[in-house]
Amino acid sequence: MDEKTVRTLNAINRSFYRDCAAEFSATRQEAWPGWHRIARLLREMPVDRDIHVLDVGCGNGRFAEFLALALPERRSSTHYLGIDASAPLLAAVRARTLPLAEVATLQADLVGARVAEQLAQRRFSLIAVFGVLHHIPGHGNRRALLESLARHLEPGGLMALAFWRLAESPRLRGKLRPWAEWNTSAEEPIDESRLEAGDQLLAWGPGGQAVRYCHFADEDETRRLVAATSLQTVATYTDDGRERDLNRYFVLQMRGGD
Repeated sequence: MDEKTVRTLNAINRSFYRDCAAEFSATRQEAWPGWHRIARLLREMPVDRDIHVLDVGCGNGRFAEFLALALPERRSSTHYLGIDASAPLLAAVRARTLPLAEVATLQADLVGARVAEQLAQRRFSLIAVFGVLHHIPGHGNRRALLESLARHLEPGGLMALAFWRLAESPRLRGKLRPWAEWNTSAEEPIDESRLEAGDQLLAWGPGGQAVRYCHFADEDETRRLVAATSLQTVATYTDDGRERDLNRYFVLQMRGGD
């Protein structure tokens, strides 16, 4: 995908998560059922080591709240860093009262793996990538982000990926909007020939007037993205949503742990 299209698609989502942050956050308060398996894996980590969590595309920080509730015995040893491009959503993270050892936020654009520059040499016990990969335009950028994040795992650390199964949801498919409709009023129209298979425009909110760019990753692309991390797969499962099939999870591990 060319850089101009990447910038334009990324701008659609940056505008959405700036302008609709409050309304969006209000509808995103519940924990995902699929997170409980990840919490069980965290409980198995050595008790004499602190848990360092990086929440990529953290939104309003509900995963941090989930950790505090799901791991009460590890609260004082759990350090959380939420990273997101949306300043209003990061403010919502900071507004939470979370009984963890540390809660920090970092504003960064996740496109183009630039986030690695801001993480420096930090290493994490868990890197959570939930509800974000479908917002990264361009397969090369999705791959680069995951490759970059994998280098920030500590030995034995886990990376948990959730791929939104958009194409399998009739409810979500009913919210798709044609790119031609977007182009009628866009300052920067999209050249549809520059899009990748699976690139869609998804309506949100009353009347569907707000839109987000989303990418539908098929099974082949999902497999290639997981393989690009060079991590060992320790669990795969499907969960979440009304039918408990909205997200496909991959839990990966950095070799070298105890």
